[in-house]
Amino acid sequence: MYQAKSRLTLSIISLVSLLTLFCGDPVPVKEMGQAKTSIARAEFAKADKYAPEKYKQAKDTLFASHDLISKGDYKDAKEKAKEAEALAKMAFEGAAPQFAEETKGEAKMVLGKAKERYAEQFAQAEYKNAQELIASGDKKFNEGKPMEAYADYEKARSEAEKASNIAESQAEIMKRDISEIEDTLQEAEKYGAKNSSPTAFAAAEKHTKAAKKKVDEFKLKEASIEIQEAKKNAQEALKISQVDWAKKKNTEAQGKVADAASQFSKLKGQLSSAKTKAIFDKSVEAQDAFKATEDSLKASQESLGASNKALKNQSYQDSYNQSEEAIRLSKIVEEQIPQVTVLLTESNKRADNSTTTTTGVSAKGWKKYKVRLMPKNRDCLWKIAGYKHHYKNARLWPRIYRANKSQIKNPDLIYPGQVFDIPPKNGSTKKPKVTETTTENVEKNTDKKDSSTGSEASDGSKNAN
Repeated sequence: MYQAKSRLTLSIISLVSLLTLFCGDPVPVKEMGQAKTSIARAEFAKADKYAPEKYKQAKDTLFASHDLISKGDYKDAKEKAKEAEALAKMAFEGAAPQFAEETKGEAKMVLGKAKERYAEQFAQAEYKNAQELIASGDKKFNEGKPMEAYADYEKARSEAEKASNIAESQAEIMKRDISEIEDTLQEAEKYGAKNSSPTAFAAAEKHTKAAKKKVDEFKLKEASIEIQEAKKNAQEALKISQVDWAKKKNTEAQGKVADAASQFSKLKGQLSSAKTKAIFDKSVEAQDAFKATEDSLKASQESLGASNKALKNQSYQDSYNQSEEAIRLSKIVEEQIPQVTVLLTESNKRADNSTTTTTGVSAKGWKKYKVRLMPKNRDCLWKIAGYKHHYKNARLWPRIYRANKSQIKNPDLIYPGQVFDIPPKNGSTKKPKVTETTTENVEKNTDKKDSSTGSEASDGSKNAN
C-alpha cells in the first residue's frame, strides 16, 4: 500500500512537471486530481481489503492516464482519469459499508470490555456516550450513510476506551474491599464462626476467592457481584458467631454469679448464730473482709445485669466483656469468703488467749500490721505508710520496705495475710531485740478513713494484693 501511495505521489509530481513544460496544452489536471482523491478515499475505507479488484483497477487506470500524458495523448488521458475516478468510487461504495461494520465491531468489542469492568457503574457518562453513539451509527448506516455511521462508531470506540480505563482503576478499591472482608472472616473465626455459622462462613470464603480471581482478570462487574456476596455472608457469619459467643459467656457468667451468691448466703447464715456474730462484731478485719466480699458480689451482679442488657441491645462485644467482668468478680467473692472465715477464727482465738492489750505495739515503738484483702481499695506500702496511726506520710513507705525485706521481694507486690513490722517514723529500720514480754498483736486498722488517703503511688510503691 505504501508503494502504491508513493507511485501516486510521483505521478502528481510528474504531472506538475508536464504542466510546466506544456503550459498551453490541454493536460487533464482536474480529472486526474479528482481520480486521485477518489482513490485516496477508497483507500481510507479499506477498499484494498473489502473491494480489492475495483481498487486495483482504479489505480492502474490512473497510472495509464499518466502514461498517455507522457506520450502527449491528452484526450485519452482525460478519459482514463475519469474512468479511474469512477472505478475508485465503486471501490469506495463497495468497501464503505464493510469498513463501517468493522469499526462498529471494534467499538462494541471495547464496550464489552468496559462492561466486564463494570463501567456502567464506575464510568457511567462515558459508557452511556458509547452506547448512544453506536445507536446513532446504526441509524445512519440504515439510512445508507456508511461513512457517517463509521464516524459515530469511531467516537463510540473512543468513549468505550475511556470508560474501560476509568473502570479499571477501581480494581485497587475492590482489592481493599476484599481485604476488609478477609478481616471480617478472621474476626468471625475468632468467635468460632466455623462451628456456629459454617454455611455462611464457607460461602464467604468461596465468594472472596472468586472475587480475587475476577479482579485479577479485570472482570470487575463479576468481581463486584462476588464481593457483595462475600461481604453479606462474612457479616452474617460474624453476627451469628458473636451472638453465640456472647450468649455462651453470658450463660457462664450467670452460673458463676449464682454460685458466688449462694456461697455468700451461706456465709451470712453462719453469722446468724449469736456466738459467731459476737466474734464478728469485735473483729474489724472480719467486718472489712465481709463488706469487701459483699461489694464484690454486688459488682458481679451489676456486671451480669449490664451483660444481659447489652445482649438484648445486640451489643455483643459489650455483653461479652461485661460477662467476663462478672465472672472475674464472682471468683473474687469465692476467694474472699474463706478469708472472712479465717479472720473470724483468728479473732476468736485472740479473744480466748489474749491477756494483754491490743495496741499492736512491739519493741520500742514498733508496730505490726496485717495486709488486708480489699479488692476496691487494695493495701500497698504507700497507703500503709500514710495511715494516721503510722506515719501520716505516704512517702515514708521505703522504711516499711527496708524493715521487712525478708518477706517483701518486690515492693510493688504485697499479699493479704502478710504481717509487717512497722518501724518508728525516725531512726533505724532494723528491729531491736525485744527486752520485755509483749504480745505482738496485729493492729485492728479501725481508722477506715486512712485507707483512702491518696492514690496508689507511681514511684515504685504501688503494691498489689
